Amino acid sequence: MPTPQSEQIQILNQITKLIDDKVTKYKKEMKTMPTSRFYAEKKIILDTIDNAVKLAESIKPPPPGIKAAIADFKKVAKDISGLRAS
Repeated sequence: MPTPQSEQIQILNQITKLIDDKVTKYKKEMKTMPTSRFYAEKKIILDTIDNAVKLAESIKPPPPGIKAAIADFKKVAKDISGLRAS
């Protein structure tokens, strides 16, 4: 039976993949998006990253590499936050 920690890590891995896919697609399509979609998708991505950080910080005991993952999430959030609609 999986432990709560292993379930949290599995969920975090799924969220990480989702964020990676969404950010890649967002950056690829952002120049052609209508402004409303640009900001709506930006908010969804940032909210998802925030949830991932909260989940990562709640995993006890923290697995190896979790601090680096949190730092990566925060860097991506900062990059996305700075984007403006064209």
